[in-house]
Amino acid sequence: MVGSTDKRHHVPAACIGYFSETPKAIRRKSMVAVHRFVPDVNFMARAENVGFSRDIYRGSPFPEGGWDNDNYFATFEKMAHKEVDRIGSSPSGAIPADDWIRVAAYVTSQFARAPDLELSLDVLAEEMGMSRENMDVGYLMNLPRVGSAVLRARWEFVRSPSIDFILNDRAIAGIRYGDWDSFGYFVPLRKRFGIRLAGGPFSKRITRVNGEWKIEIPIVDLEDFQVEQLNRWTWCGGVAEVYGPSIEHLDHVRAQVSAGSMWDDVREIARRIEGASMLTLSNSQRVADEWLLPSLMGGIKEPEQGIENVHLSV
Repeated sequence: MVGSTDKRHHVPAACIGYFSETPKAIRRKSMVAVHRFVPDVNFMARAENVGFSRDIYRGSPFPEGGWDNDNYFATFEKMAHKEVDRIGSSPSGAIPADDWIRVAAYVTSQFARAPDLELSLDVLAEEMGMSRENMDVGYLMNLPRVGSAVLRARWEFVRSPSIDFILNDRAIAGIRYGDWDSFGYFVPLRKRFGIRLAGGPFSKRITRVNGEWKIEIPIVDLEDFQVEQLNRWTWCGGVAEVYGPSIEHLDHVRAQVSAGSMWDDVREIARRIEGASMLTLSNSQRVADEWLLPSLMGGIKEPEQGIENVHLSV
């Protein structure tokens, strides 16, 4: 079992490193600007030195140390690199389905690994007079069920032509999308690239093209005011810290939030990431689809020889 003195990143250090003004080849070594809410300070730090807690992943199905939840999530961190870069550079919305599946797995892991549930279990254990050692978050069960909601959600990849996105310490922000008339989430993946998600089920078409499965998901260039709005929601979704390419950029976002009167209500929405609850699939729907993510990660089967014009949906 992992001790509470260990540094455990709930936002992958390499993923934070992409938000540096000048990312290094080893992303976790990149310098990023950090705003820490308490105390109210800005500073520069290496990506590997922020976005972690020492009091998560304490529960384990194997108390003798045979299982490490941090290593379990490390598998999904690797899916946020070359796949994201390929999608981000795609000229259209017809992208390799395997890339989308792996990015969906990474997004799912960020919902599932957030430390808030661990911290709420501390309170519950104290109220019930139970030992925290006997209470487990259940990541192995939660992740595929969250994955079904993520896969079934409405997706849109977004690019920012001129303004950098920021990242918070949960890597996700809840949001109310007026144009979709729906609640959902924003997931910044790079300084100029991210994902909009909204509640499903929302059918997405998968087609066999030149021997490869492609999925049709819009890739949209945003206007500056839309990027500014997403940054404000991302800021409000931060619990302890937010990250960006420069202190000046973080100060700019902070000033916009401070000038508004609605942000206390926004924070309630922006921090509602536990279990991807705003993606709307019922628990029974999630349980019914809990093998969807693992099966897709194993690869979509090729059609039988001679069969053409195959269309699937998810």
